[in-house]
Amino acid sequence: MRWMLVMLVFVPISILLHFLGAPGVVMFVVSCLAIVPLAGYMGLATEELAKYRGPAVGGLLNATFGNATELIIAIVALSRDEIEVVKASLIGSIVGNILLVLGLSILLGGLKYKVQSFNKDLAGMHAAMLAMAVISILVPALFVRSVPGMREDPTNWRIESLSLGVAGVLLLLYVGSIIFSLWTHEDLFRGGEAEEAEPPHWPQGKAVAALLASTLFVALESEYLVASIEPVVHQWKVSPLFIGVIVVPIIGNAAEHSAAVLMALRNKMDISFNIALSSSTQIAMFVAPVVIFAGLLIGHPITVLFINFELIAVAVSVAIAALISLDGRSHWLEGAQLLAAYVIVALAFYFIPAVPVTSGIQPPPPRTGEGRVPHPRPLSFSRRGERPPPPYPLPGAGLQWTARGGRVTALASAWPHLATRLCLATALRLAIHAAGEGRLGFCSPFCLAQGSICFPFSLAGRRAGEEGRTRLLSSRYNNTSGLVNTTL
Repeated sequence: MRWMLVMLVFVPISILLHFLGAPGVVMFVVSCLAIVPLAGYMGLATEELAKYRGPAVGGLLNATFGNATELIIAIVALSRDEIEVVKASLIGSIVGNILLVLGLSILLGGLKYKVQSFNKDLAGMHAAMLAMAVISILVPALFVRSVPGMREDPTNWRIESLSLGVAGVLLLLYVGSIIFSLWTHEDLFRGGEAEEAEPPHWPQGKAVAALLASTLFVALESEYLVASIEPVVHQWKVSPLFIGVIVVPIIGNAAEHSAAVLMALRNKMDISFNIALSSSTQIAMFVAPVVIFAGLLIGHPITVLFINFELIAVAVSVAIAALISLDGRSHWLEGAQLLAAYVIVALAFYFIPAVPVTSGIQPPPPRTGEGRVPHPRPLSFSRRGERPPPPYPLPGAGLQWTARGGRVTALASAWPHLATRLCLATALRLAIHAAGEGRLGFCSPFCLAQGSICFPFSLAGRRAGEEGRTRLLSSRYNNTSGLVNTTL
C-alpha cells in the first residue's frame, strides 16, 4: 500500500525528535503516526509468509502474529507499570474491532450494495468465543466484588491465582479454536465466498526481514508512545482510560481496519466479518492471557479485574455482534447502529475525569486508638419530659434481647466490652418495667455511668427519638409463652 510507504517517514522523525528532547505531546502524535504503517507492514509480512507455508501453518501464523502490535504495546506499557492503560487497550481493541471496524465495513458496504450476505455459522462461532471471553472477565469481577473484605490488589494471592487460572483456560480454549478452524472444521471457514490461491508477492527472505524490522521498530515506537502518555493526560485533560480504549487500538489496527473495509466494498463480507471478529477473539483469548503471564514474569502483575464501565462496554459490544450475526445478512443501517454505539462509548470514556480510576470495595473508615471507633458526641443526660438525644451509632450488627420467665438474657456478642453488655441488659429490663407503668422516657443510671447510650422507650414500641439517625426499638410480648423479643 502506497500510503503505508509514505507514512514510514514518521519513524526516523520520531527517533530524531526523541534525541532532540521534543515535548511529550509531540512525541505522542508522531509515534502514533509511525506505528500505523509499521503495524501494516507487520501484518503484510505475516500474510506473505503464510502463503509459503500453506493454509494450516499460514493460518497459525496469522492467528499468532495478527495482533502482535497490540501485544508489544501492552507489554511495553506493562513494563512501565501503566496497568490502567494496558487493561484499557485490551478492552478498547475488542470494542473497537466489533463496533468501529465491523460497523464501518457494514455501513460502507451497505451503501454500495443493498444487502450483503456472510457465513452466519462462522460469525456465530466468533460471537460464542467472544461471549466466553466476556464470562472470563465478568465472573472474576463479580466474585471479588461480592466477597466482603476481598481486596482488589494484584499482590493478593487469591486474585493472582484466579487471574492465572482464567488466563490458562482462555489459552487452552484458543488453541482448541485454532485446531477447530484449521484442521477439524476447515471446510466451515472456506464456505461462503470462493477464494483463489494467491501467489506470494515478496520473496520469503524479504518477508522475514520485514517482519523482524517492523517488530523491532514497533517496540521502539511503543516506548516513545507509553513514555508520552503522562504529558498528554496533563495537557489534554483526558483520562488514561480514553487513550487506552480509543487511541491505542485505532493506531494499532489501522491497517487491519482498512483491509476489512476494503473487503466489504468488494462485497466479500465473509472476509470482513472474519477480520473484525477474529481480531477481537485473538485479543480476548490470546493477547490478554499472554499479557497476564508476562506481567508475572517481569514483576508487574496484572489481573483479569476490570472496572465496571469497561465490563459493560465489552459485554454490550459482544451482545450487539451476536445479534447482527444471527441472520447472515447485513445492510447499512446495522453498520450505522454499530458506529453510533462506538461513538457513545467513546464519549463516555472521554468525559471520565483524568484521575486514577478505582473500583471495588471501599476502604474501611479510619480507626483510632486500639482499633476502637471514637465516640461521636460527649455524654448527655435525658430527663423525663425532654426529647432524648439520638442514640450513638452502634459498632456492631443489630442485637436481639430475649426475656423469658422474668429473666433477661442479652445476646450481645457483637459488643466488645462486658460492661457495655451489662449496661444494655440493665437498661432493657428497666425499659420493660417502665413501659408497663406508662412512662415514656428514662435513662438508666448504669447506662449513664458507662456513658455509652441513652434509650427512649414507649408502650407501643414507637420510634426512638425524632431524628433521622434514631434507631427503632420495637417490643413484642407473647402472652402464651411469656416471651419478650426486642430487636435493635
